[in-house]
Amino acid sequence: MDDDEAFCDLIVLALLAHCDVAHARTFGCTQDAVAELARPGGHPRPDLLLLDYRMPGMDAQDVLAAIRAIPVAPPTVVLSGAMSADECAGCFDAGAFAVIHKPANYDELVRLAVDLVGQVPTGR
Repeated sequence: MDDDEAFCDLIVLALLAHCDVAHARTFGCTQDAVAELARPGGHPRPDLLLLDYRMPGMDAQDVLAAIRAIPVAPPTVVLSGAMSADECAGCFDAGAFAVIHKPANYDELVRLAVDLVGQVPTGR
């Protein structure tokens, strides 16, 4: 989830091209993503949710609180270009799997994607 469409496109490209990922889906709106995750019979549960900290409508802590109520909520990694220590701690308190500074370039993004996919426990 990120309101920066270009960043979403890059992360999808990195996941599909460099990781063992068969499908990646993006959301530019937190409310739509939370509704989709909570919908019974919706898309299969994602193995990983990447979430920008600052989104219109709901910040990462709000999204984490909303998805915590979903049975078998996906591991969620919060990404941000700028976040205070209190905001970071709040994300962990709300259930984030990891909090990571947004990569500055595509190579960093690929390394991040490969690392995350290798670390996250899957529901498969």
